[in-house]
This record gives sequence, structure tokens and C-alpha cells, in this order.
Amino acid sequence: LSACQFQGDPLGAILWYKNRTRTEGVLLAPTNDPDPKYDLQPNNSLVVKNVTHADAGDYTCQVLRSTGVSQEFSGTLFVYDEITEVPTPPTPPTPGPIVGTPIPKNPDSESPNVPIVAVPDGRVTNVEVSEIGPTSATVTWTYVDSSNANRRASAYRIYYQSKTLATVETEDDKKQHVLTDLKPHTTYSIRVAPLNSMGDGSGESDSVTITTDESTPGPPRDVVVTTEKGEGAITVEWKSPDDPNGVVTAYIVIYRSGNTIVEKVYERTKLTELRVKIDNLDVSTKYEVVVVAVTSKGEGSTSESRLVTVGEASSTPFTQTVYFYIIIALGGIVALALLILVVVCVRRSRRSDSMDIKEPPRRHRPAPPLAQPNNRSSYSVENGSFGEPAYPNEPG
Repeated sequence: LSACQFQGDPLGAILWYKNRTRTEGVLLAPTNDPDPKYDLQPNNSLVVKNVTHADAGDYTCQVLRSTGVSQEFSGTLFVYDEITEVPTPPTPPTPGPIVGTPIPKNPDSESPNVPIVAVPDGRVTNVEVSEIGPTSATVTWTYVDSSNANRRASAYRIYYQSKTLATVETEDDKKQHVLTDLKPHTTYSIRVAPLNSMGDGSGESDSVTITTDESTPGPPRDVVVTTEKGEGAITVEWKSPDDPNGVVTAYIVIYRSGNTIVEKVYERTKLTELRVKIDNLDVSTKYEVVVVAVTSKGEGSTSESRLVTVGEASSTPFTQTVYFYIIIALGGIVALALLILVVVCVRRSRRSDSMDIKEPPRRHRPAPPLAQPNNRSSYSVENGSFGEPAYPNEPG
């Protein structure tokens, strides 16, 4: 089979295939077989040994350069019995020897034998986001690949950011992915980058901004219910939900006594503060109170319930919290005092122990004998001192 045109690239290579489709084929050469049936010649032609009818078929010569697949040439080999006259073959796609007709490259169906040597150098374009829900959205895009098969994209990385940046990597080279961990009523910036086994390519898309749909809100916080002594009314105040999941349009205060349940709806725009007073309640009757927030998607979760007996002054959660911290502070003071007392006792005990240590006995020398009065000195008992020595008259 005639040679492929290949020169000028010392890092390139020649691959021969039989019956190769866009995605698969039998690699004939090069091979490690010491006596191959298909032998790649120095001029890049292919020699088929011991030809049989099974060798008939389509043959493809693939030229690999250091920058990727450059060209492919294909042709059909016909095998006939030894006859004196060769009949006209059926209309083959390319009769006779291999002709240098380049086959257009399909970047989405590269041969798995082409190695990846660098990050993708193509570019992601036309990013679109559809089917936007409260927690999910479908992202689609197109990818303009380069002519370099060694730098093709095998997957994509999607960046989506609200307050924090998150990423997700697709499992294949499909150009669609569903994001499923989004937050309701949140604005996201989304972009897509190509990647392969060597890393992310530089041809990431421009950012697209979306806002997810609303959802039902979370529970209101810090609900406090108070009542005045002898008054048949309660005051309810609260804070907005940590997760509003949309625009809160109203609040519902629900209170129950026995089997009687009453709901009062307060439009958010008419509330100057998150506090309402409910009158005409039965004095000395216990009520359970909860608060619910509302968005365009409906009612959310109920707050923690509060119990109150109307007309009886009772401690609120705030005063209960104050009492709790006062008790904690008093306990801390007592503990500190005990610690100081223990330290003082330990120090005194150590000092006492050091004073009780006995010194080794000293050697006592015998006292000198008392001086006997003589005619040389006198001793006064009254003042404990020796007087002037009395000397006898000595000759001058």
C-alpha cells in the first residue's frame, strides 16, 4: 500500500488501520510483533504479507504530528484469485491504490489512541441557562474545538457563584448539565471551562447571570409573647426568617386555646415593625402562639411555639435569658472565690512545712570554767563585767 506523505516533524508518527470507522478500528502498524503480517516500511508504506481474501477491506493511514492528527488517507484493497484477466470490480468508494484524500476531522469522535499532551485550547461559547427553579437550573453551551486532537476537551467544569464560589465537573464531553444544589431566590454568575486529563483550558466562556425562583420561607425567629397583668391581650413580636427564600409578603400569627384556633394575617407592607397586639382574649386562659412567613410560593415553616397565660405577668424568653446569665455569673464568682481560697491554703501549708524542718544538731563545746577571782582582776555581778585588774604593788 502506497506511502502517506509525511515529513518535517521528528516527533510525529504514522498509524495504519483496517476497516476503521470514526470511533474504532483495528490498528495494524506499528506493532511489536517480530514477524508481523502487516509491516510498516521506512517510507511509511504498508506491506501485507501472505495475502488472502480476508485481507480485503478499507485501509486508513493516519498521520500524527506533535500538534495532533494532521491528515487521514484511506483506500480499499481488493483481493482476487490468480487469473489472467482482472474483472471490473464493483464500484468501490476509492478504487486502486490509496489516494491522498484528507478526511475531515471530527473533534467529538477522536481515536482513543491519540494521546492527550496539553490542556484544551478551544473555547466555550453560547452558554444558556433554562428550566430555572428554586434549587436547580439546566446549563447548555457549545464548544469550538481546535484542530489539535492532542488538546481536545474530554469534560467541562462549571463555575457558579453567589456569595461563595462552587464548581462541578461533568462526567463526559456532553454540553449540558443540571445544577441541583442552588439556593432559592439567589443570584448566580455561571461560566463554563473546557478540561481534560491535563487540566482546565483557558477558553472558558463569558459569565451568565441568573436568579433562581422563589420558594416557601423558613420559620420566623426569636418569637416573644408578653401580656400585662389583668389585661385580656397579648403582644407578639418576632424577627424575619434566616432563609426568606424570596420576598416575604405577609406574616400569619396563629394562636390556640383548647380546640379553638385563630389565624390573623398581617401584610408586610403595613407593618412598621414586626410586632402586633392581639386583643379580646380570655383572661387567665393559656394560649399557644406561633408565627408563619409567606412568599409568592405560599406559607413557610412555623416558628417555635410560645405559651402564655393572658392577664398574668410572666417572664419572657428575654428575662429568662437574663436570669440564666445572672446565675452563670454568680456561679463563676463563687468558683473564683473558692479557687483563690484553695491557692491561699496551699501556700500557707507549704510555708508551715518549710518552718518545721529541723536543723542538724550542732556540736557543743564545753563552757570555759568560770574565772576565779584573783589579785589580777575582779568581776562585778551587778553589771556583769570585769573591773580593772588589781595588781599588787610591784617594784617600779
